Amino acid sequence: MPAPTKRPVLPVIQITKNDASTFTFNPFTPTFNFRLKNARFKPPFDARGGNYEMVLVSSDVSNSEANTLLTNIREDNQITAWVGKTDATKVKVFLGIIENIEINEPNKDLMEITLSGPDWGSDILKNRVVNDSWIQRKDLTDPNKVDTTDNSTTQQQIAIDLLTRSKTYPDRNYPVPIDTQGMTVSAGNIAGSDLQIS
Repeated sequence: MPAPTKRPVLPVIQITKNDASTFTFNPFTPTFNFRLKNARFKPPFDARGGNYEMVLVSSDVSNSEANTLLTNIREDNQITAWVGKTDATKVKVFLGIIENIEINEPNKDLMEITLSGPDWGSDILKNRVVNDSWIQRKDLTDPNKVDTTDNSTTQQQIAIDLLTRSKTYPDRNYPVPIDTQGMTVSAGNIAGSDLQIS
């Protein structure tokens, strides 16, 4: 972030629509496809998953525009949030998934939409319960030592196995393939090939 200035830190929020285009709230440009009433983003920390909740109204605060917004978003759409003092220096702080859409009408001419859900990583983990085990091979000449050429227990390989091997799914009848959760798995995008676990 830039050096302290008197400018306030402002949020920029993007909602990915069903057709992969976006609704944007950006006070810097300015772009207001919707108006933000309040928002809370809590990134993951330690063993706790992240979550968010935000309340918005349509760009012109009309019910017809709110209905247009609602017909273009659904559960599992993506929420991205940045904060910053300028558009050029904003920092991405959150990537989330829409889990709940709630509508509140304080009066007949105002529709407030509350979106909430987990961060993207927590959503993947929540829907990915796995069970597996690994044993590193022993050295053929000395059974008290491990075979250092056995790469099946590197952190990278264990992560790839957890994400791709069908035997890791507890529910064999209805497995959830990783590509349906928006992930591409390859040795190139998972680190830890040099970290071996005994």
